[in-house]
Amino acid sequence: MLKHIDQLEDTFIAAYGASTDPIRTPVPKGFLFGSRGAEDLFGLYSGATFGSGLYRLVSVKEADVWNALVLAAFPQFAGRIACFGYDWLGRFFAVDKSRLVNEQPGVVLLEPGTGEALEIPCEFLAFHTDELTNHAEAALARSAFEAWNAEQDRPLSENECAGYRVPLFLGGRDEVANMARTDLKVYWDICAQMLSQTREMREGERISRVSLR
Repeated sequence: MLKHIDQLEDTFIAAYGASTDPIRTPVPKGFLFGSRGAEDLFGLYSGATFGSGLYRLVSVKEADVWNALVLAAFPQFAGRIACFGYDWLGRFFAVDKSRLVNEQPGVVLLEPGTGEALEIPCEFLAFHTDELTNHAEAALARSAFEAWNAEQDRPLSENECAGYRVPLFLGGRDEVANMARTDLKVYWDICAQMLSQTREMREGERISRVSLR
């Protein structure tokens, strides 16, 4: 029985619209550490796009793939997080079972372009019904998304993001001019390799070659 779907549809889905009609999808037991509302949302909208590409849910079938890719960049979260969505900037949102909010796994934002992990003070259900619904600018940089879209000849696909040409952790600027349409998996792979090197780098050292895997 879906206990929270009406709440999600009246808030989050009403505010953003979904790319597809609801399609019933089996959700594994314990998905997202049993987060409240996860079975409801993914049971009908697994892999869906919202807000014309502003935000997307991962596919239930590809959740493990994304978890592995994100953990390559943020190994300190191994065994703690499960990714559920990502935005147009390629930033992933996950639930962290080691940090509880209202007795539920708290949400964390993982940014490949900055190398930062930011705690969001809510759990999965509230993240969608309140944070994304009422605070889209702070959560998803909505105005920057609209500025980006206005300069593009086509929308971002589900496999693309607006990634930083020069990551912020290497001195790049946080501006639209420093963003380029990028394959999402390639972007994360490259950022993970560079982050791994910079975290162990001594002053004066340079990043060695990165490769596409």
